[in-house]
Amino acid sequence: MKELAKKLFDHGCLEVGDFTLKNGSRSGIYFNVKKAYGDPDMLRYIIDEISKGLKPEKVNCVVGMGHGSYPLIAGMSMKYGLKMTSVREKSKNHGIGGKFEYHRPEKGDSYLIVDDVGSAYGTVRKIAGAIKSTEARVSMCYVVLDRSAGNKDWTRSKESLGFPVRSLINTFDFF
Repeated sequence: MKELAKKLFDHGCLEVGDFTLKNGSRSGIYFNVKKAYGDPDMLRYIIDEISKGLKPEKVNCVVGMGHGSYPLIAGMSMKYGLKMTSVREKSKNHGIGGKFEYHRPEKGDSYLIVDDVGSAYGTVRKIAGAIKSTEARVSMCYVVLDRSAGNKDWTRSKESLGFPVRSLINTFDFF
């Protein structure tokens, strides 16, 4: 078992039962990576692991979607001086409105997408679509855990994104 998989397992991030995943599919295993974010040493470890494969000269912004991404994007932003963006699931119609919180994408921005778990990569696709609708671009994506291994449809979905997608671990690293 890879070190990160063991640490996540020890933190109770691997749950067994009957679960409906965000993409609507069913699974007997649920990976609750967010559970590890409450431990500052674990969050730091995950951010440090992402940084090992990061080419900071290729990105100047980090982006995520939803509450699960906040610790990762904030940590990456602070550690590397990256502008931080969060994409809203739905545009808000009050205040200044829009799909983006924090830094709004600008021409010349190059983004790193981060997400906790990648299965069918629907969240990553939504984030990329929002960024690409501006004059910014997506350079790469990092997920903590890639669930797509062994599922041809999910793997095809990941491969069709049009930018490199890397993961720290995959499902098989737990077994």
